[in-house]
Order: sequence, then structure tokens, then C-alpha cells
Amino acid sequence: MKMWMSKLFKNPALFLICLGSAAVFASGAGHSAENTAALSFTILHTNDLHAHDESFSEGGKNVGGMARIGHVMREIKSRDKDTLMVDAGDLFQGTPLYTLKRGEVEVELLNRIGFDIGAIGNHEFDDGPENLEKQLKKAKYQIVCANLDFSAAPDLERIVKPSVVRTVDGQKVAFIGAIYPDVARGSITLGGIKVKAVGADWLQPIKSEIDRLKKEGINKFVLVSHCGIELDRELAEKLTDLDVIIGGHSHTRIDPMIVVEHEDGTRTAIVQTGCYGRAIGQLRLAFDKDGVLLQGDTKERLIDIGEDDEQDSDLKE
Repeated sequence: MKMWMSKLFKNPALFLICLGSAAVFASGAGHSAENTAALSFTILHTNDLHAHDESFSEGGKNVGGMARIGHVMREIKSRDKDTLMVDAGDLFQGTPLYTLKRGEVEVELLNRIGFDIGAIGNHEFDDGPENLEKQLKKAKYQIVCANLDFSAAPDLERIVKPSVVRTVDGQKVAFIGAIYPDVARGSITLGGIKVKAVGADWLQPIKSEIDRLKKEGINKFVLVSHCGIELDRELAEKLTDLDVIIGGHSHTRIDPMIVVEHEDGTRTAIVQTGCYGRAIGQLRLAFDKDGVLLQGDTKERLIDIGEDDEQDSDLKE
């Protein structure tokens, strides 16, 4: 305990994480019974890492790096077991490590850190679906995308699912994947993989997946989106069943989180961290007994990753 406290006060970032987490847990005090959270859990999220596996210099400071990201995420999860780790796509492409290993390093790092779910970004196709299948078959985390038709790549189709359902504290939460509809223009080659719907109907495959899951009795939905902030706003406005959109693609640092209110009294939160692992997101979600997101008890903070953060040796190696 003394060692942990000493490390905590020497590391301002970790101290703020713990202080903020305490505030989140305390924020429910004083609420009426009907507004008390029936389910609370944490999502740690990244997006658009673009193979920035190693830290890099920016503005005279050393920032990012998966050894640091992994250390911070592991520390948070060690204190909060109801924590899921999610990446919103464009894990590939951007540094010589990707050029050399074509995604092997990035997938292995997410495996070692303990990620649970990942979306597909447009740059995951830069070396074609064959390479993507080769790398993703090594993934220990689940891959989601609801609006791509993978029938031209059966091996990849077996890996990528429209959604996954995770049980958290006895309750089911659906995680659905999505990519922007003009992805063909942002990828070197899709190799026969197609977007299921374009134009005004581009949201339909995502809505259909939500409707299918609702028939199974699920009422909590997280969209892991590689669509960009403008399309995420459209998704939040039109698909009112979505509780949270964990975004990517536009490299937008959203701070504070965006909350879209719906006429029926529900709401959708939109979060995104920026890019290159400069920061990770810590999202504490709270739902009432009907599966409605409680805005007052739902908190998001961006944790900047810098030289004050420790590097886990297994990841650095």
C-alpha cells in the first residue's frame, strides 16, 4: 500500500484518475430511488492509434506509447473489475512498425493489454482483406462491424460480427460496430467487401441490428463507430436507442462529451479521444432500471498519456 501511495503522488496523471474515479462513484449520493443507477460500469477507449506503438515527441514533450497506455488501463482495471476496453478503429497504418509487420504488432499489443472489443477502420484494409484476416485471426478481443458485407471474404466474415453482447454485473449490454458509408474512398482496397447501404439508407443495417437485439430483451446499446463526429451526431439523433457512441475516424478530441437529447427523454453520449494515443478515454456509464442512460451519473474524462506515466515492460519490449 505504501509503495502504491508513493507512486500515486509521484504520478499526477494517476492521482487525477483515482481522484476522478472517486468523484464519479460519489456522484450518485442523494439521488432519489427511482433515479439510482441499476447498472454502472467503466469503458476505457482508444481510437485512431495508427500504429503509434512507441511514444513520440510533440511540443517538446514525450507523449503516447502503448507501454504507457497499457499501464494506465491496467491500473484502472485492477481497481474496477467492471471495466471493458474498446478500440474504435484505424489501429493500422502510420509508422514503420506497421510497414514492417502489417498489423501484427498492434493486434498483439491490444491482446496483451487486455482489450475486449475493437471496431474496423478504413486503414485496416490498406493491405487488403487477406492481410486483415491474417492479423485479426490472432486477436483475443472481439471485432464488430454491422454495416459491411463480408461475404466475399468468408474467413474474415467468421471473425467480424455485427455486434457482441457482454454481461456486466448480470445485465446484458450490446456493442455494435459501424464504419462510415464512403469507406471505399478511404481505403486502398476493400477486395470485394461492400458497404451494405449507402445514401439516405446508410443507417439501416445498424438500426436492423439494434432491432434484432431488442427482440432478445436487450435495452442497453453502445455503438463502436469509425464514422467521424458529424456522422456520429446523425447516428445519435436518428437512432435514439443508442446510449453511447464511442467514436473514431475524424481524430476529434471531444472534451467534454457530447450529449444528444431525444424527444422521448432518452439521450445518447458521444465520446472520442483524438488520435495517436495522446489520450485515452475513461467513460463511467450509469443506467436506470429501464436501461436509460443517467446523464448526471455518466462521466467521461480524457487521460493524457505522457512522460510521467510508467511503461509496462512486457509492452515496451
